[in-house]
Parts: sequence; C-alpha cells; structure tokens
Amino acid sequence: FILVIIIIMVALAAATAATTTADIAVIGAGAAGLVTARHLLRCGLRPTLLEASHEIGGMWTPSSSSPQQHQLDDDPNRKTWNTMRTNLSRYTCCFSDYPWSKAFAMEDEATIHQHHEDPLSYFFPTTNQMNEYLKRYCNHFLVGHEACTFRLGCQVTKVVPVPDNRYSVEWMPSAVSSKQEQGDLAEQPQTEQQIFDGVVVATGFFSDPSWPENADLSTFSGVHIHSSQYRSVEALNLETSTTNETTTIVVCGSSFSALEIAANLARGQSSSSSSSLISSRTVEDDKPTPRIPIVKHICSALPWVMPRFMTNEPSRGYVPLDTVLYRRPQDGLKTEALLGNDPKLNPQKHQYLTNLLGQRKQEQYFRDMDIAQPYDDPSLPLYATISNDYLDLVGSGRIEVIPGRLAGSDEQGSLQVKTRTDPKSMVGIDNADALISCTGYLTNLDFLHHESILQTIEFEPDNKFAPLQLCEDVYHPSLKNMAFVGMYRGPYFGVLQLQAQLAAARLARQVAGAETISPNLSVEEEAAQDEASLKNALRIREQVPQPQLPRSDYVGRMDSLVTRIKQLPYNCLGDSPFFANEGEMVIPALYQSDAALAESELNRLKQDLKSRCQTSGHVTPFLLQSLLGKWSFTRTLTQLSDYSSQSVEGIIQFSLQRDEELGEDYILYREDGTMELAGRQVEVFREYHYTLNKANGALEIFFVESGKRAHLFLSLLFDYNPSLRSWVASSDHLCIKDLYGGTFQVVLDGLAASHVEMKYNVKGPAKDYEARTILKPD
Repeated sequence: FILVIIIIMVALAAATAATTTADIAVIGAGAAGLVTARHLLRCGLRPTLLEASHEIGGMWTPSSSSPQQHQLDDDPNRKTWNTMRTNLSRYTCCFSDYPWSKAFAMEDEATIHQHHEDPLSYFFPTTNQMNEYLKRYCNHFLVGHEACTFRLGCQVTKVVPVPDNRYSVEWMPSAVSSKQEQGDLAEQPQTEQQIFDGVVVATGFFSDPSWPENADLSTFSGVHIHSSQYRSVEALNLETSTTNETTTIVVCGSSFSALEIAANLARGQSSSSSSSLISSRTVEDDKPTPRIPIVKHICSALPWVMPRFMTNEPSRGYVPLDTVLYRRPQDGLKTEALLGNDPKLNPQKHQYLTNLLGQRKQEQYFRDMDIAQPYDDPSLPLYATISNDYLDLVGSGRIEVIPGRLAGSDEQGSLQVKTRTDPKSMVGIDNADALISCTGYLTNLDFLHHESILQTIEFEPDNKFAPLQLCEDVYHPSLKNMAFVGMYRGPYFGVLQLQAQLAAARLARQVAGAETISPNLSVEEEAAQDEASLKNALRIREQVPQPQLPRSDYVGRMDSLVTRIKQLPYNCLGDSPFFANEGEMVIPALYQSDAALAESELNRLKQDLKSRCQTSGHVTPFLLQSLLGKWSFTRTLTQLSDYSSQSVEGIIQFSLQRDEELGEDYILYREDGTMELAGRQVEVFREYHYTLNKANGALEIFFVESGKRAHLFLSLLFDYNPSLRSWVASSDHLCIKDLYGGTFQVVLDGLAASHVEMKYNVKGPAKDYEARTILKPD
C-alpha cells in the first residue's frame, strides 16, 4: 500500500511539473540561455529571457559588416571575430535535438556546399554561421511560443531572494523588448523589476576581460585591446607614416585566441576571409587582403598545438579532431574522470598526443628558444590549443615568438618582456603599433547582490578556473529555485543542453512543491549525492597545479549528467545515449530521446567523413605542410645499363613562402648538396615550387627559373598504401625526348613527415637511369 502511494505521488509530481505556470527568469540569451528556455518550456514553465545585448547569440554575436565601426568593440557579448571558426566540428557544436541538418533546409545546405566545398568550411562554422544556427534554434523552439518572453537590451542589475523561495529581478533601461516576436519594439521605463518563481543564470563564464597581470603599460602609446575586441587587422585602424610601411602587432598569451589571432594576422586575412595555408580559397576569399603586419607573439610556455583535422587511422584520411578525441572508451556509460591533474594519468595523456601529433612538428621551430614545451615534464597537466597554421607560420618567420611574460613598457614606450629563466633579464619590443592581450576572462556575477547567494556558491571573482562551487556546475542544494547553466570554463553545446535539462527538471520539481519526490532516489540518498558533488567541486578547485579545464573528460561529463537527469521525475532523455559502444564517436545527437534522429546523424557523420575527408584534395594540403622544415638527403643515381652509381648528399629545405601578386602561399623546395664527379666535389643546387591544384587536389611541382615559377614538372595525387604504411603518388613528365616517371612516398609521424622517398626513372635517347632520393629529418 505504501509503495502504491509513493508511485501515485511520483506520478502527480511529474504531472504537476508538466502543467505548472511558474515564471522563471533566464539571465542571458546566448547558447546557454536559449537551450535553458527551450527545456523550461518542455517542463511547463514560463521563461523570460533577459539579455543585455539587442540581439540573441551571446559570444556568437557577429559584428556589423563594417569592421572599422568596432575598432574597440565593448559589446559585452561579442567575444569573436566574424570569420573565426569553431575549434570543434558542426557535429559537436550543436544541440542534441537540433543538428545542423535539421537547422538548415536541404536547399540551404546545397547553397553552402556550392560555395564551401572544402572540408574546413563545411565542418567548422564561422561566428556568422553559428549565430545563424542559434537564431534558427530560437525561431524553431521559442519565438511564437505564448509562454516565452524576450526582453532584449536589458542589463540585469540585481537579483534578490524574497519570501517563498522566489526572487526579485531588476534591470536597467532597455531599448528592445518583445514577447512572442523579437521584432516587436516597446518603450521601457528607466528601471524595471519583477518577482519570479525561479532564476537561471546563463550569462556565460567568459564575462569580463582579464588584462596582463603586474604589467604597467602607461607609457605604451600604441593601440591596446583585449582579444575579445579583436575583429580584423583593418579594424585596428593603424596608421603608418608611408603607404609602404608595415605595422608591428604584438600578441600576448598562450590561449586559443592568442595563437589564432597571431595566425590570422600573419596570414594577412581581412574581416571577410578565413582560408588556411596552402588550401583552396573560397569565393569570399577572392577579395583584396591588407598588407601583412609584422607579428610578434609573447608566450612563456607553449601548449600542444593541434590542427582542426588529424588522423589516427591514415586510411580514413584527416578527420575533424573531435571525431578522433571524443570516442567511447568502453561499452555503456562512462564514469567521469574528475581531476584533470592526475599524476598517474598525466603521462598517459601526453603520450597519447605524442602518438597522435608527433613531436617533430612542434619542436623543430622552437628547439633554439628558451620556451617551455608541453612535453618537457609529462607529469604536469596537459595543455592544448587548436590552430591549423600557427606552427608553420612560426617556422616561416611570419610569426616571431618572444619567450617570456609581458612586464610592461619602459620610459620610451617600448614593451618589456621578462625572460623565462631569468626574470631580471628583459627583452624589449620597439615601435609596436598595437598590443592584443589574450589573457583570459573573469566571471562577473555583480547582479547577484545578495551576500547569501554569493557566499553559498563560494564565489571567487578573481578565480579564472573554478569561481563557483555547485553540484554538477548547475545548482546548490541550499539555493532553492535557482540554477546555473554554462557557467563553467569550457562549455560544450552537448553539456549545455544536459545542464539545461537538469536545471529545468529540478526547477519544475521545486516550484511544484515536490522537492523530496524522486522516482529513483530517497531524500537521504539525494542529499548524500549532493554533498559528494560539492566535495568534488572543491577538489576540482583546489588542484595544484591547475589543469587547463576543470571538466576535461567530455564523454564522462555527458554521461554523469545523464545519470542525474534520469533520477528526476521529468526525464526527456528516453533510452539515450544511443550507440554507447566502445570506440563509437560521441556527439550530442546521441543524447536525446529520438533513436531515429540519433542513428541518422551518426550515419550522416560517417558518410561525411568518408566522402569529404578521404579525397586527395583534402589530404594533399596536410602532406604539403608535413614536409616543412629542414631535411638531410642522400641521392643515388644508378645507370641501368651497367648499374654503376653516383651519390649526392646535402640539405633540402621546405619553406613556406608567399606570392604577393597572387596573395597565395606556396612551399619552396631548395636543395643544396655535393656530388663527387671525376674525383672532385661538385656543388648541386636546385629549386621547385610545391603548390596545391585547387581544381583536382593534386600536389603540383613547378620548375623554378631565375627565381620565378616556370612550367609544370609533376602533378601528384596521393593515396594511402597500407602495406607501405605511407602516402604514395606517381606521375610522368615528358621533357623534350626524355620521360621522367616519378614516384613519391611520404611516411607520417603525427603531423610531420618522418621519411620521404622520391624516385625517378628516366628514359630517353641518351638516358636510362634511376634517381632515388631519401630524406631524413635534419
């Protein structure tokens, strides 16, 4: 009988949660706020989105079409430049029940594919595209819903607890407010206040710019901005004394934004271009680019630098890095690895990236610098960032790395950098026109005025790592009817959605007066679970040294949130996650109740990887970049008539160059060697230009005459040869009456080639020989 009563109470609680009319304030209308509002509606609650900006999108809010209008863009939302790409693929940067295939109709997909055939543009959306995705998500789930209210242009200034576990929310004057439709304008009083049944804070972890610590820059006369204000080189509005003078821009920091901004500047990209080195340029790239500035990068320690595409199975080509990194390690749900700094696991993580990326690519450009490499001490936590081109731009000299920390500026206004090994030693940077500080963010919760709230969550405003102490980064059991979504360092779309579901389910249960009712958990068990979760939050905060992210186990984090959500009366996850098999890719679409949608998206991803990532046109740019650097070579010339042979030895340098007339990059092959001929040493010298044919994806090798590109020598299309464990291509060239049959073989060690072999069979009226050249890293 008691069991029947409990079952009835659980059913009533779930029904009440689905029909309640409680009003919930959602502070912030970025990705976290929008997905929270969507799940509050599913729970029968009425969300009001309060957004400081005049449009939705949060950090994915693009600037206007004129970059000069945003030279010092102080909009609290904008944290990116319009052509900046996500560092994870579209299959990870989406909500589980609204994948990109659903957000964009097929006719829109066809248009996108027509202009962005290359995998980079397809898989990794720009800021503009992410904003469009969020707008479509908002229109699909929120706009027009009678229970959802938008108040745009509203700066929330105060949230104060009032009786009955409710909250008074105040906001500053707003220019835009709408209900049901964002386009409806309405006048607002100077200050507004409303009592809400609950509050969800979704203002974002990355709130206020953090500037270089202990760096007095009062004498620096150049432009100084934070990375959040960067839009393009044109937007800096730097003036030079002559039209031919090149500006100098200094980038400070070792974060994702630091490396990407440095690379963006060194590529000479304008606000309308976003191409990569040695790769097909898109239609939007065919616009004039500004003069490339001198780029200097202040950095005390390098993270692992990962490209957006990588391979752990060469036969499958180069695929988005999240499809390699985020795979299920076992059948079924994974227990989250809580601490990112585990002395026992740290060496394994470094070894994994060493196997995946290799060390040569990163170490060859920095071996003579006094700078810490990520693999110097594998017992330390792993730090990594994502950039396709940063390392090669450093190697080409287009980014000058200055090891150390920014100390300030001297009396003459020159920037001063403390060296790593001798803090008293300074390196000066003269005549810098601009300084871009990529030094992180602080979380701003000024609107939570009431000390009881801030004390309860143990808020530390100067803590860049874990400023809040919450259960699952979502709630505190002592704060009734309040939740936090996306308020942790490094929020993923899939995690945001699960946090929103957990927050909505708890709020629906609490406002329905069913706080102690759970279908799978007793009151005592839930209290013990919350206590353990808070202890874990403290353990994460107190790690020394701190890892890069407080929650670095993406798959474990997703699975842990699923477990918590399924304990609550309101559960919209069904039997997910689907396809929880060892080795399977993990994407948000697997974490929702529609099994058909999950299967469709997983199959779509696998088909995209096969059709877009295994083509020669996609692989060739990576093979080209893998050659960059210095090599020693040995060439054996064998006369096939009598098998007599001669040898040539020397150095080959593959270096990144730029054709200023075409505005394109190419690789210069320069060979310097010696050959013994008739008892004396003869110097050998030759040059070629290596480029990518944008039409067919072939590696094309051109002769160089008088320092300029001449006619085509070979055109190579590479395929992976499993038996040789290498990429192989063959091509013929008829030179007057002599036929050159060329075969190239490239063996990769992570991102860099570890062995290259070039073989030519030459036949003609007076020639019949084989030239075999073997390259080894110098």
